Amino acid sequence: MKRMRRFPLQIAAACCITAAFVVLFHRSAFRLKRMEREGSMSVSTVQRAPRCRLPPGMKVWSHRAKAGRAHDFGLNCRDTLRALLNAGVRSFDVDVLRVVEGEKRSLVLSHPLEAAARFLGEGSTEYSACAFIPMAAFVSMLDELSGYSSCKKACSRDEATCKVERCKRDWDVAFELKSRWEGDEDVRLFEEPEWMMAEFKRQAATLELSTDHCGVHLFDHHFAENDERMQLLDAISEHCLKYFPLRDRDGPLRPEMLPQALSGVIWPSVKLVHTPDGVKRRHAVLPDQDIVVWVVDDAEMLNLAVKASATGVVSNEPLHLIDVVRRGDWCGDEPEDQ
Repeated sequence: MKRMRRFPLQIAAACCITAAFVVLFHRSAFRLKRMEREGSMSVSTVQRAPRCRLPPGMKVWSHRAKAGRAHDFGLNCRDTLRALLNAGVRSFDVDVLRVVEGEKRSLVLSHPLEAAARFLGEGSTEYSACAFIPMAAFVSMLDELSGYSSCKKACSRDEATCKVERCKRDWDVAFELKSRWEGDEDVRLFEEPEWMMAEFKRQAATLELSTDHCGVHLFDHHFAENDERMQLLDAISEHCLKYFPLRDRDGPLRPEMLPQALSGVIWPSVKLVHTPDGVKRRHAVLPDQDIVVWVVDDAEMLNLAVKASATGVVSNEPLHLIDVVRRGDWCGDEPEDQ
């Protein structure tokens, strides 16, 4: 009987202790919020801000629309693009090839090594998620997933709404046309440049691409003394900026390396622009041009790109790179000077 009398007392004591903890917790939370409102305590004292920050406007580009090896999403293009867009990656660097099905030729996203593996049984078997997706379907997916398509549909139903809220594509794509530029490429995989350029121009017009979000890679010597190619390039330039790629073998970045008619962003290897005075060199050599560098897959290369004053980085691991940026510790032991 004595044990039975003590039992309710023990329960009551436990309840009182629990209630006291709850009251103390709520009072502490309330006090923290009041201190923040009164300015005596900032959020930064609770959560430390990242030490390393990207320069304003610097973009992370997805190379070949990849998300990264740890994020293949079953090699599903739509799911990969959705994950990239949700993470804030809205820029894409893709290769375009011609494929032949019966009598029909079409432009698809594909690297030559992917095409060689699929059609010739040789080359890389590591496909990107959007490999062999038609160029037009890729753009349509971006429009749908980014909300541009739904905005256009709403505008078609209500012109007044469209005037207030204009529809604008908030993504970028740089297309590299893989063609028989040199004349000795494998005819089983590569198409004549003139057909590629004409078809690309036709699709760019149909898709309503513009220089706000579209670019094309070009090598200057591919167009030298070729009037037909120059005319096609001028027509393409109505829709897409001209990007000028540079490779490691081209040596240090020099003004004379760039074409006079350059209208867009150059696209060099990060090694070409990283020098001890990289920031000064970039502004001295290219005062009016942006520099997007590749390939940047880790914190060390990101640090080099920022030091070289790049305005964008192309990555095979964009989701990993975004995570590195968010952690804010990629600049190592050096003080932040941005």
